Amino acid sequence: MGNLSGCTNDVEAMAAVLRDRFAFPTASIAILLNEQATRAAILASLEQLVARTGADDIVVISYHGHGSQMTDRSGDEPDGLDETIAPHDSGRDPHENRDITDDELHAFFLRLRQLTPNLTVIFDCCHSGSLSRDSLGIRLRQAPPDTRPAAALPPLAVDPRQLRAAQSQRPGHDYVMLSACRDEEVAFEHRSDSGAHGALTYFLTQALAAAPPE
Repeated sequence: MGNLSGCTNDVEAMAAVLRDRFAFPTASIAILLNEQATRAAILASLEQLVARTGADDIVVISYHGHGSQMTDRSGDEPDGLDETIAPHDSGRDPHENRDITDDELHAFFLRLRQLTPNLTVIFDCCHSGSLSRDSLGIRLRQAPPDTRPAAALPPLAVDPRQLRAAQSQRPGHDYVMLSACRDEEVAFEHRSDSGAHGALTYFLTQALAAAPPE
């Protein structure tokens, strides 16, 4: 998968807004950059987040990197493809796919929503294998879809039956999600005076930094 130019800038900009504009303690902000952001490390960080979240805490999760798709293994996608994020150690045939699927992420988000109503999730990445054109774009945040048969892919880290049961008890997302694009669209990086950024992250952090207190 190709390297992206703006992901580290995105993370630093988002952390600065949370710390300087919204008074998040520095110690409460967990960051995984580049080779640190493996599948195991991301999942472990989410587990740690669940463990330390208290009632009414304000929780923000943001991802800045490649988005992709892979063959659905839980049978809940009409198009037969799960949307995914692509950790640093994930690959495509003949390499092992270590993507984290929307099902696996949603399971964590449901657990967090049982602890606090204040959950915001930000994805600045592509969510599909299709292509589009954007006048702001300098680089596409997309990894190629992995359409290998389900049997050739690693098993899900979440039981689809448990996830469906949890969703039936709490229908819908029930948390705030900001996404750079729809499932069938792609996201781009944006070049500014401060360097490359994800287009969503650049304009979102600019707006948040300038927002009035209320």
